[in-house]
Amino acid sequence: MGATPQLPRDDFAKWMREIERRMALIEQRSPFTGTGLSAPVAGTTQVDGNLTVVGTFTALGKVSNDALTNPVSADINGANGIGLSVSTTSTSKATTSLIVPAGFTKALVRADALGQAANTTASADYLYVMADIQGVGGGEMYNIAASGTATSAVGIANRLLTGLSTGDTITCDAMSRTNTAGWAANGGNLWIIHMLAIWLR
Repeated sequence: MGATPQLPRDDFAKWMREIERRMALIEQRSPFTGTGLSAPVAGTTQVDGNLTVVGTFTALGKVSNDALTNPVSADINGANGIGLSVSTTSTSKATTSLIVPAGFTKALVRADALGQAANTTASADYLYVMADIQGVGGGEMYNIAASGTATSAVGIANRLLTGLSTGDTITCDAMSRTNTAGWAANGGNLWIIHMLAIWLR
């Protein structure tokens, strides 16, 4: 049996360069070229980089990324203050808070504050109540009480908070005051604060 013919060294080098050139052309013709798309294993498509979907995105299988499966979350909390006095300076009578959960950076927060108190002075006076979110009040609401009687008022606040980080504390308060004189502590005095936070990514 005769020896296998061998290409001259220069021809072999040219042949290898031509093979490399043709492989490069084949690679350039691939629909994945320059897209960041690849198929590392059968049945799996990988995207290395950004993906923009123009049109409707429909997921027929399981979606495991938290930002897709849980883009929104919500929490509530509340507290009360009982039997307290109230002065002419607006102060917190009940406070509550929520912790920003992992992965969320924004929150739609609503706070509802209710206050009722007895006027222990000799003259008619006003009771003011305000819901406060992170130091920003939603505006005072008020009602009048004759001497020796009780009254109540409700305050509401809404805020969109942005730039939040995991573990941040969101605090809401029921703020209250009188107009002309302080009212003494009374067992029937009550302030309630409720908060709702809708967490957004």
